[in-house]
Amino acid sequence: MGLALRGAKVFMGARSEEKALAAIQDIKTTVPNAQVEFLLLDLSSLQSVISAARSLHDRETRLDGLINNAGIMGVPFALTADGYESQFQVCTPIH
Repeated sequence: MGLALRGAKVFMGARSEEKALAAIQDIKTTVPNAQVEFLLLDLSSLQSVISAARSLHDRETRLDGLINNAGIMGVPFALTADGYESQFQVCTPIH
């Protein structure tokens, strides 16, 4: 919301399109001209991360900032399809 209020173009990365679109609609209720777009991004899948990065790269020439706000907590032990413990993969920034 804060970035949209200042005229920034925002990509909302989320694994749930339905929830992201609802959040985008809430933002546009307050900021009708907001430039907020959904970007499919499931951090529990490195293939999804790669696809999101490629999609963003194809749509934009630069990225001025990145705000990460993701995590899971207290979930039973599980490995992702990539072979990492799920909480570690979702919550750890990959550089």
